[in-house]
Amino acid sequence: MAFEMEYTLKGFTYPESYWKAVQRKFDDVTKTGQVVFNGYATAAARHQNVLANVIDQKAYDVTPAQYDEYFADAITIGAVYEMAAATLEGAAPAEGEDTRVSFFDGAVEV
Repeated sequence: MAFEMEYTLKGFTYPESYWKAVQRKFDDVTKTGQVVFNGYATAAARHQNVLANVIDQKAYDVTPAQYDEYFADAITIGAVYEMAAATLEGAAPAEGEDTRVSFFDGAVEV
C-alpha cells in the first residue's frame, strides 16, 4: 500500500511521486504516536530500496483523538493511510470556512 501523487519540491515536479509509510510508533498508555512516510520520485525508485532515493518525508504526530478514531481497535497499515489522508494541513481558521486539505489530497492509493 502506498500513495501516488504529483509533488513539487524546490521548483521540481515529480508527477508520479510514491509515498510509503516507513515508520510507525505508538504508545497505548498515552494514546499518542508518530507515523513517517518517505516520498520517492517514482514507485520504481522506491523498489530499488536505496535511502538516497528518498526525495522528502512527511511525519504525523498522532494525537489521542486520532488514536481513538483510527487505532483504538487495532493498529493496521490501512488505518495509518486513512489517518494520513484525513489529516488537514495547518491551523484551523479562527473564523470562516475551513479550506485546509490533506497533504495527500488528490493522491491515489496504490
